[in-house]
Amino acid sequence: MNFKLLKQLLETIATDIFNMDTTGVSDYDNLFGTTGESIQNVKNISQKEYFKQYKKLEGHIEMMSPAEYLQRISEKPINRIEDKIENLKKLVKQGIKIPIPYLNYSGGELSQEGRHRAYLAKELGIEQIPVLIINDVRD
Repeated sequence: MNFKLLKQLLETIATDIFNMDTTGVSDYDNLFGTTGESIQNVKNISQKEYFKQYKKLEGHIEMMSPAEYLQRISEKPINRIEDKIENLKKLVKQGIKIPIPYLNYSGGELSQEGRHRAYLAKELGIEQIPVLIINDVRD
């Protein structure tokens, strides 16, 4: 299957390629609070509430363009990006949804994961991608 056909099949819908329940980083996934599980040794508190109260972190999903994501991370050219994007394309072609990118603003510095996913979305013509935004909780 060629890339042009793959692009047509996806119809540029972000939820067709992104797994909206994971970033691929379990601690950050717990910020979603979708599992309904409670944290061990803390009485009746959800994972989401645990992160808010004890780790002082909260997160929310924000839709943004791949270009905006790349701009926020001050993207610099990186080597061998094509190989990584090709691997992501193979996963998508197999019907495997890829984790959503994240931007973590906690601790006063930005950390991120997802530049290859943003490049893939941009290449596929996807206009908006889901991004988990993580911030410190203000007391």
